[in-house]
Amino acid sequence: MRQKLLVLLFGCAFSLPAAGAIYDLETAITLGLKNNTQILAASEARKASEGRSAEAISWALPKLSLFGGYNYISSVPSINISIPTGPLTTIEKTVIAGAYDNWSFKAQLTQQIFDWGKIHGNISSSEAAADASMRDLDAAAASVSFAVKQAYFSVVFAKEALAVSEESFNVSRQHLSDAERKYKEGASSSFEVLRSRVQVSNLKPVVSKAKNNLEIAKLNLKIALGLPYSESIDVSGKLAEQKITIPAYQEKLRISLSTRPELLAARSRSKCARSALDSASASDKPVLAGYASYNYQNPYFLQLSWTQSWNAGLNLNIPLFDGNFTAAKVKQAEAELNAVDIGVKRLEDSTASELKQLILSLAEAKERIEAQKDAVAQAQEYHKIAQVGFKSGTMTNLEVIDAELSLMNAKIGYLQALFDREVIEAGIERLAGPFGVRG
Repeated sequence: MRQKLLVLLFGCAFSLPAAGAIYDLETAITLGLKNNTQILAASEARKASEGRSAEAISWALPKLSLFGGYNYISSVPSINISIPTGPLTTIEKTVIAGAYDNWSFKAQLTQQIFDWGKIHGNISSSEAAADASMRDLDAAAASVSFAVKQAYFSVVFAKEALAVSEESFNVSRQHLSDAERKYKEGASSSFEVLRSRVQVSNLKPVVSKAKNNLEIAKLNLKIALGLPYSESIDVSGKLAEQKITIPAYQEKLRISLSTRPELLAARSRSKCARSALDSASASDKPVLAGYASYNYQNPYFLQLSWTQSWNAGLNLNIPLFDGNFTAAKVKQAEAELNAVDIGVKRLEDSTASELKQLILSLAEAKERIEAQKDAVAQAQEYHKIAQVGFKSGTMTNLEVIDAELSLMNAKIGYLQALFDREVIEAGIERLAGPFGVRG
């Protein structure tokens, strides 16, 4: 019997659902940088860009090709020759001018010698595009880090807000019990009991909404971390008050304009567009190429045997009229370059504006944290006095309910201010570094 009980307990232990993983902030960011789809897409785009860069370089390198062929001719040209051997006799002879089986093998080397800078322009353009893709990966890392931090602290905030609402709900239920007891003792009216019941009923959807907010926050965190939706997770962080240093705007702006990955990528694309314009301008210019080949074939003209030969030369292509193709390509490249440069300026302006807003918001969050901290302390004192006063009969039920609501709102307001500070500081870091984390 004892052995059966041990086996049953052992089986039950293995049948229990696995506990969800608990993440700290650093682990969450590391996992996000590894699994987030934005990082994975940016990494594949970088590989594609590196491939295009290698393709552009290949046009400047010599090309070696091998050719082989076999051709059977069913009717080979022939010549009939009559050779007199006497007054009345001749010898008829047929000479075949070729062969039925024709074989040829060739190795050919070609090299572009001069094309007015077109290949160089393509290489420069592809290298700038490859650099832009690397910056895009840095930008994706910064964006994912910000998204993970925001989602992580959203879970922390939702957990602590749920705890505050549940605590307020439990306090209200206890107060309802006190009001019912006083009513039975004849020390209060039925109106006060009814008002307390209404307060408890009002707090039930607040608690329910807080639970839903926590589930949504966890789902958003799982998406940011690249985890399955069904996986159970939790976080170990807390919203805590920390010293806030307001950064100098001009210094942060200087760093952001010189190191922000999105800006560096945009500037690299400007170089790419400029090189593409140079390449397009060379499309109607002369092109000089060289070639050399080694041949091994049978027959070789009328020689019915395997013969080796080689040849070499130069090809000069001078375009005279291309149907305005080059002019159209140049016009297109100029417009694309102008659009990219405008985009760079627009991104610089938006960076300056967003950074200014974040720094001002951080200063405002610092003031709100101090104010909400004082509000919590005062609300706690007010709630304590109201509870004592209600029990002693010096304060009304309505004053106690008001004190409970004030305390709950003050605590949630304090948590909101701490959450805003975390998100704002993460936003400033997204704009002004540190950067350089690549997948």
